[in-house]
Amino acid sequence: MKRIVTNTFVIAIMCVGMLAMLASRSVAAANDEQAVLQADHALLQAMGKADKTAMGKLLDADLIWTDSQGNSQTKTEILQNPPTPSAVEAPERIYGRSAVIRGGQGKLQVLRIWAKRSAGWQALGHKTTRTTERSYSHWLKERQDRLEAKQELAWAQQSALPALGGKEDRPN
Repeated sequence: MKRIVTNTFVIAIMCVGMLAMLASRSVAAANDEQAVLQADHALLQAMGKADKTAMGKLLDADLIWTDSQGNSQTKTEILQNPPTPSAVEAPERIYGRSAVIRGGQGKLQVLRIWAKRSAGWQALGHKTTRTTERSYSHWLKERQDRLEAKQELAWAQQSALPALGGKEDRPN
């Protein structure tokens, strides 16, 4: 009996410890989400003001910045000639010590990759893509027409099914 009580007590302590660990992880994740969003906002402000000191702290040494024309620049090149910032309402995803911020505004799609360093969150990559309707309009129209035809066929088949019939009455 004493052994059962001891084992139950040990298991209860382990469960409480695991719950505390999970709670601290979710608090840390929330802190990271807030910190990476603040870093992203600070980077956009620094670029808008051409504040090279602030930008230097927020850009990783291995940064690759690719604009919508496909031109790639390094941290040194960005600091020499800061681009116009692409401000977007962008949700973030935290993956351990890295984060992805992505979003779109009009025809621009933006992706920024952040790394958590000892100095804080730093931008490791940036990609802006400009979408053009001309490139996709033909494909989208064809695909939409096919999907509508399949849907109409499914509706026609569904209305042809016997109302109370069993599985064996249904067409294959």
